[in-house]
Amino acid sequence: MRGLGIDIVEVERIEERLAKRILGETEMQIYEQIVNPEARRRFLAGRFAAKEALAKALATRDFDFKKAEFLRLEDGAPVPSEKTIELAKNREVKVSISHEKKFAVAVVLIL
Repeated sequence: MRGLGIDIVEVERIEERLAKRILGETEMQIYEQIVNPEARRRFLAGRFAAKEALAKALATRDFDFKKAEFLRLEDGAPVPSEKTIELAKNREVKVSISHEKKFAVAVVLIL
């Protein structure tokens, strides 16, 4: 294991303006397709938590959050983009994002 990071976010504190600051191009496309405002907020909170967890796993905050993208598999499970893997120096990156009522939590593991 090369790095481990975890982050938790209170969904209510997430504002829509954060999307333009942290979402990459493909994540923004996914975000804009979500119609329900609460679902959009949960998506954004989960991605923010994942990027914070990635920063902790990399032991740095010296990267552009827009370059780290967590996309979706067909079943909705999050998966790191190629850009994210490059940020992790081409190491294997695992991510899990969960939502529970008021919170979004993410764990990132770099192998």
